[in-house]
Amino acid sequence: MSDSTITTKTCTNCKQSLPATKEFFHKNNRYSYGLNNLCKNCKKIIGKQYYQANQEKILEDKKKYREAVKENLPQTRKPFDSTVTKICSKCKKGFPATPEYFTCDKMRPDGLHSWCKSCKYTSVNGWYEVNQEQVSEYNRQKYANDREEKLKQQKQYYRANPEKKREYGRRYYFANREKKAEYSKKYRKNNPDKKRIYESRREARKLALPDTLTHQEWQQAIQYFNGCCAVCENQLYDLFGEIILHADHWIALNNPDCPGTIVTNMLPLCSACNSSKRDSPPKDWLIRKHGKRKANQILKRIEAYFESVRESITPT
Repeated sequence: MSDSTITTKTCTNCKQSLPATKEFFHKNNRYSYGLNNLCKNCKKIIGKQYYQANQEKILEDKKKYREAVKENLPQTRKPFDSTVTKICSKCKKGFPATPEYFTCDKMRPDGLHSWCKSCKYTSVNGWYEVNQEQVSEYNRQKYANDREEKLKQQKQYYRANPEKKREYGRRYYFANREKKAEYSKKYRKNNPDKKRIYESRREARKLALPDTLTHQEWQQAIQYFNGCCAVCENQLYDLFGEIILHADHWIALNNPDCPGTIVTNMLPLCSACNSSKRDSPPKDWLIRKHGKRKANQILKRIEAYFESVRESITPT
C-alpha cells in the first residue's frame, strides 16, 4: 500500500468506508487486508451489548478459567532470576524477568505479566484518560452501594496496620503538599462549622479528654438557640458578617472538672461573649458581665438545653 493512495475498507455493520489501517480496524488475519470486518467503534458497541446481555455467563466462564489455570500452575514457583531475559509482548523489548520490570501476575507460570511495566502503565493511563468520567461515576456508584462495608474494611485494616497507614499518609502528603494545602484551604472556607468542631475536638485530644462531639450535634445546638448566641441572644449569622460564631467549652479545657469536647459542654457563642468569657468559670463570668439576676436567667436557659441533650442520649 503506497502513501499516495489510501485503501479503504467498508465496515460490515455501519457500512462506513474507512482507511484500511489499524487505527480504524482491529488486526485479524482471517479477513482482507489482515483487518477485522467490523470497525473499532462498532466492535466496541457490539461487545458492550453482548457483555450486558450475557454478563453472568461471562463471569462464570472467567471464574472457571481461573480455577483451571490455578490447577495447572506449579505449587511452588521458582524465585525470580535477574539473569533470565523476558520479552515484552507489546514492545518486543527484552528485560530481566523480575518485578522491577514486569508487574506480578500469579496467573502466569513465571509469576509476571506479559507486558513490561512501561507498556502496561502507558496503556492503562491512556485508557483512563479517555474513560475518566465513566470510571469516576462507576466508582462513586460502587462506593455508595457498599459504603458501610467499605468503611468497616478500612477501619479493620487501619487498626491492623497503623504504621502502614501513617507511612502512606506521610508519603502522599509530601508528594501532594501543594494540592493538599489548596484543598484544605478551600474545605475550611466552605465548611467553617466542621472546621470549628475539628479544632475543638483536637484541643480536647491534646489533653487526653473525651472528644465525641459530632457535626450533627453541633448543628442541633445552633438550632436549639435559633441561630443565636446562647448567652446574649444576638444573631450569629448577621447580614454584615460582624458577629462570628464560636464553639465554646462551657467548662474551660484548663479546668480540672472539664468533661471535654462533648455535646453537654459545648455552646454556640458570639465572638464578643467568647472573648470576654475566655477561661473563666461560667457563673462568675455571667454575674460579672450581666449581674446576678440576669446571670441566673441565662444559666437556667443553658442548663435546660444541657438537660434536654442528656435526656435525648440517655437510653429509655
